[in-house]
Amino acid sequence: MADALLMSAYIALNQGNYPEARHFIEQGLACFKEAHDSWGMASALQYLGRVMLEQGDFALAHTKLEESGAISIELGYKNGIAFALGLKGHVALRLGDTATARSLIEESLALHREVGQQSGMAESLFLLAKVSQAEGNYAAARTLYEKCLALLEKLNEQDLQIRCLSGLGVVTMEEGRPASAVLLWSVAAQMREAQGILMPPLDRTDYEPAETSARTLLGAKTFASLWAQGYTMTPEQVLALQEQDITPTPPSSLSPPAGVKPPPPTNYPNGLTAREVEVLRLLAQGWTDHQIAERLVISPRTVNKHLTTIYSKIRVPSRSAATRYAIERKLV
Repeated sequence: MADALLMSAYIALNQGNYPEARHFIEQGLACFKEAHDSWGMASALQYLGRVMLEQGDFALAHTKLEESGAISIELGYKNGIAFALGLKGHVALRLGDTATARSLIEESLALHREVGQQSGMAESLFLLAKVSQAEGNYAAARTLYEKCLALLEKLNEQDLQIRCLSGLGVVTMEEGRPASAVLLWSVAAQMREAQGILMPPLDRTDYEPAETSARTLLGAKTFASLWAQGYTMTPEQVLALQEQDITPTPPSSLSPPAGVKPPPPTNYPNGLTAREVEVLRLLAQGWTDHQIAERLVISPRTVNKHLTTIYSKIRVPSRSAATRYAIERKLV
């Protein structure tokens, strides 16, 4: 019963429903306590700490992780101790204490290495990259993200791989290479769509300001062109391009000569309206429903209605398929 509740929590997390995930974990934890299952309690408390961390409830997250770590110490469960340390480091990072964060996460990494827990090692490398990023040491952050990605390629753990690609994109943007950053974000978005998982809230707080800066520097059309390019690439192809200096050619902004009549209204494929094409273009650039709603000054519900109509007209089942449609028909 408790294990089933934790599995339900995992599904809710991937759907971005953190309150429901928290509810399932708390129920599972109660079951473990009733059964006097210390191993289950340590796992559920760690999981609960993760959810509270993403919800921004840092103090309570720290408390739950302390409890998880204490039980893991009693059990001699080094993996549990290591994961609790790393997550407490993440809490410290979000509270602005990078020194404590680094110390805890490095201790976590050492323990994971000692027991050969490669998934834990990858998570610790990811968190250390976040610490270096917060310290403004972008070269170190890049190295750590790349080490994490190399390890994840062997493990085939796509959820953390996606987070690493997005984080590396933020670092790349901070290094002054917005075009390369967009390619990284785009391939991460494509993978996220294929896996049916959402970006965690704390990752989004790092990503959104960087994405906004990239749009401003590149311009909407160039950003869209790069996003469309990245959406058709593999992570390996995008990472190989990181060694190159990508300099996009901005779209022409010249106005037509005086006296030249504007072209007639465009006939869009599959009976799409101009507004539906606007929505489709933004979707293909990786915008969320909420972002599209803000941009077009309409409600999220209206965006959802447009998407339902678009999917029906172009006969596709998902955002990734709609993105491919837009790219193939040069709508972006």
